[in-house]
Amino acid sequence: MAGRVTIQDIADALGVSRNTVSKAINNTGILADDTREKVLRKAMEMGYKQFSYMNAAASGEKNPSAGEIALLIKGFVGKTGFLSALLDRLQGEFSRLGYAFTIHRVCREDVEALCLPFSFDREKASGIICIEVLDYEYCAMLCSLQIPLLFVDSPVTAMRGPLKADFILPDNQSNAYVFIREMARRGKTRIGFIGEYLHCQSFFERYMSYP
Repeated sequence: MAGRVTIQDIADALGVSRNTVSKAINNTGILADDTREKVLRKAMEMGYKQFSYMNAAASGEKNPSAGEIALLIKGFVGKTGFLSALLDRLQGEFSRLGYAFTIHRVCREDVEALCLPFSFDREKASGIICIEVLDYEYCAMLCSLQIPLLFVDSPVTAMRGPLKADFILPDNQSNAYVFIREMARRGKTRIGFIGEYLHCQSFFERYMSYP
């Protein structure tokens, strides 16, 4: 297809709305699985920029750069709940791209010794995702591996310097600030913070939202 493929081009080709295509590509909102698959397949077929790299996987060919995406997690993964659903979806998406998805528990001894979990194979790792890995020195060690790295939340980086990685963080400040202003409007000025505000970046940002 000549020129740059747009969301509107995909929508026109499928006879669906731009909103439907956007939801499928960005994995947001509520959408039937078959509709999502149809949109993603068409996006790959038309060479949409975000999915052009998936053509080899879609045609059944092995991605020559595929390896292993390793999840490092502090604690244990429960059998139910949001995290289990998230991991199941990640497994499916990485598998479609030709990547293996492995889970490795980071124990206290690993953190203290600044060493990788025994089950982790650095040579196979194409990327690392960290959940609840919040020790600054340990995270800095992971950054030094020169492997693409994504943290879901992070240790507090104030006065310690940024970590050379990507992060997924919730909007911790806006809603906390709105809540505090509303309480102040109602005359409630003694507002406490329960928890260890230096536990992670999210807690710290909520704590710092108090004006």
